[in-house]
Amino acid sequence: MRLFLALAVLVVTALNGFGQQILPTKPQPVTVFLSGEEVHVLTAQTDRNFDGIQNEADGDSPASWATYDRSTLTLKIETEFPWAFVVAGRIGFSTVSSRMYIGVGDSVLIFSLGDHQQLGILDTTRAYAVSVSGDGQRTYLSRRPTFNEPGYVDQVTPGSPSPIRLDAGINPQMTKTYRTSDNGVGLAIVCEGVFGQANGTIEIWAPGATGYERTTIGVGDTPNYIVVDGDAAYVVVNGSHTIVKINLLTKSAVDTFQTETTGYEGPREAVISGDYIYVTTFAGDVRIFDKNTGMRLVSVDVDAKPEGLALINEKLFVTRTFQADNYDSHSGVLVYTLDQVLSVAETAAKSGSSRAIFAVDETIRLPMFQGSAALSVYDISGNRGEIALIDFESMNVDLSHLPSGTYIITDGRKSIVVGK
Repeated sequence: MRLFLALAVLVVTALNGFGQQILPTKPQPVTVFLSGEEVHVLTAQTDRNFDGIQNEADGDSPASWATYDRSTLTLKIETEFPWAFVVAGRIGFSTVSSRMYIGVGDSVLIFSLGDHQQLGILDTTRAYAVSVSGDGQRTYLSRRPTFNEPGYVDQVTPGSPSPIRLDAGINPQMTKTYRTSDNGVGLAIVCEGVFGQANGTIEIWAPGATGYERTTIGVGDTPNYIVVDGDAAYVVVNGSHTIVKINLLTKSAVDTFQTETTGYEGPREAVISGDYIYVTTFAGDVRIFDKNTGMRLVSVDVDAKPEGLALINEKLFVTRTFQADNYDSHSGVLVYTLDQVLSVAETAAKSGSSRAIFAVDETIRLPMFQGSAALSVYDISGNRGEIALIDFESMNVDLSHLPSGTYIITDGRKSIVVGK
């Protein structure tokens, strides 16, 4: 399995405040998704004292659900859930049936996406995540007995006398159905494992020679999200600070690349469009990677800790879940014009080079930039600076002001990794 290290990142930059508007929400938005002509945002329950008691004076607020017009982004309807355990970050919805399934307290409730009306109760046992198959016919409820024991997922089909139980790993979380190019179907279960240990897994249940069979794939420390793209699935692994690519045809991990986050600032959720994978991180940004090479192309600073994100109407929607420097609730969904984000990413991808050179003293000759009037330098965190030419004709540049480390030098068309 290849590991794409930081040296493979050729252009990293931060984009602040361009093409941006804020969709107002209740505190702590965690999920944003599109259904038909409506954009839906769910917020989590905010309990500042963690005492289970709602105290508005402390800033506590119940989980909520807001629906906006897709074209104008004006608020159409807003609903507050009861003060209870609400799985706002792992809901299931179906655009086919126009229904949403969500864990509220010890039940899984069914709502109409159009008018927020409760249509019934699907199940009366607590679920820690809910998902729905693409055809809207099957609902998957993730369950765990404790935080350090294997759990299971119940497949619930309306009209069936009892659920079908699928064994899972420790802390089963998000689930995702898929269909491959050879018409193979299956269910991928994200199992977080125990935080701080590298025992997180993806459990794949798919038809085999003896009926439905289970394949377990180890992916690292605390996987927490999965997105399917054709015959591949990409798993966001928070504690390991990686994204693991899985081949759904062979049911095996085939690539891993670094998100370049550290500590508690790891990656959270992801979406894919074209050749790009967009990843939210608790470092306060959305990082865009080339899904084929693992190269980090650009970072969008959101000045908050984001969770959920979506691509809608050629725009990038990003939830502001927590404050940038702590875990107090934030609010609002940032909306960025996607073509501006992608123009930078595409420039980065085209200018990328796999070459890397190392300076042996305080100057270095860079003939590949012959004829360039200005160069920029980026450190591995994406901080931008200027670089001084000693001699334009020979393209000798001064590195004396840079501390030891790894840098990307670019003229906007070509880039090179330089180590000092």
